[in-house]
Amino acid sequence: MLPNDQVTQSVPIVNQQSVIAPPSHKSRNIIITVIIGVFIIAGIAFGATKLSGKNQTLQQNQTEISGNFDLNGIIPKNSTITLAVRKMGEKQFTDVLTNITPLDLGVWKWHQAEKGQKYDIQAYLELDGKIIEKSDILAITAPAFNNSLRINSHQQPLFANKTNISGTFDLSGTVPGGSIVTIKTFTDGEFPEQDIDVPARNKGSWSFDFALKGKNYRVIGYLKNNDEIIGQSDEFTVTAPADHEIIKIKSFVGSDNSPSSATQSGTGI
Repeated sequence: MLPNDQVTQSVPIVNQQSVIAPPSHKSRNIIITVIIGVFIIAGIAFGATKLSGKNQTLQQNQTEISGNFDLNGIIPKNSTITLAVRKMGEKQFTDVLTNITPLDLGVWKWHQAEKGQKYDIQAYLELDGKIIEKSDILAITAPAFNNSLRINSHQQPLFANKTNISGTFDLSGTVPGGSIVTIKTFTDGEFPEQDIDVPARNKGSWSFDFALKGKNYRVIGYLKNNDEIIGQSDEFTVTAPADHEIIKIKSFVGSDNSPSSATQSGTGI
């Protein structure tokens, strides 16, 4: 027993509980944002994996079609070659290689063909955006190598055989001031090669500068005033080149011949 002056009292112990404050509105927003971000990143990763697999499959199905060009004839300067393909059963060709420099036995390659797919292939020779020659159509199954596309060019050499036909005028009768002589040249066809307008002067000279060597030309001259025919020469034939050819024209003005009755050879006018 303790002494009287040492009296102890039992002090009841109160149960203590931890009190946790609820998260603030700002904290909740951060948590939600993080969760959404995780889902977005996971979705992107999944999509990228799927796309990568698709691209890999596509690349595995791609193969090569290749060969060379067999060029014959005259290939115009600044011309290009286009390679076109179409799948078997399709109607239209699709250009797959463009602006190829034309070289005989030049190599071409197309790397995006589908394995096992049947194709028609064709080459075009182009100048100024227009197709001027084509190869035969070649049927192949991809992959395919050493395919030769032959282009036979029928183009004429530009000015290589150029020459002229020239001469003078022998004009008689009344020739009004401002009159001209229109010279028409014809080849095997009925339509003129080119019209040449020259001032009407007796003994004046004329020249057709786009004739081809060795080619036959029919030539006729018309005397005109204000677009009305007032005289015409006889037609004559020469082989180019030809010089000192005389075009004789007698004016209808003041004569009994009617200008309106004159016709231009080969035109029916």
